[in-house]
Amino acid sequence: MIELVDLQAVKVELQKAIDRQQLTKDQLAHFIHTTPSNISNFLNPNRGIPDERLRELSEALDDVRFRFVVASYFSQIDLLDNSNEYNDDPQSRLAAIDSNELSVSEARKRARELLSKSKKTSDEFSELQKCILRIYSESKFDSLFVVSAMASIGADSMNEAL
Repeated sequence: MIELVDLQAVKVELQKAIDRQQLTKDQLAHFIHTTPSNISNFLNPNRGIPDERLRELSEALDDVRFRFVVASYFSQIDLLDNSNEYNDDPQSRLAAIDSNELSVSEARKRARELLSKSKKTSDEFSELQKCILRIYSESKFDSLFVVSAMASIGADSMNEAL
């Protein structure tokens, strides 16, 4: 069974990404135009992180693993799950979720159509997740569109769709 990614897991990975990049809180704060105390608050287990700040952190850190964790958090699809029968890469994870592959351009077009709808059925939400995963898995370094799309879905919309 796949564990859903929660905000605490994102915070743990955020600290690891900061360490991997050998950044200080001052440096990271400068990159995303905030204060070092806000960075400390983001790492505090009792505080939240606004979705917009997660996107900014993901872009500023330019850390592939952190981007996967943030994308997993927004989509609630564990992109780093190792329990599938396929290889441990994003493209194989896509195959584990849906063997009917779309081209990236088709997935992008359909994702934009679905994102433009204010209300989504559970089937549409599921299709949107697959489109987002297809786009993300094709180009794991081009995650800004994916993370933004996932954030626009939001947790409330996700819960409504389910």
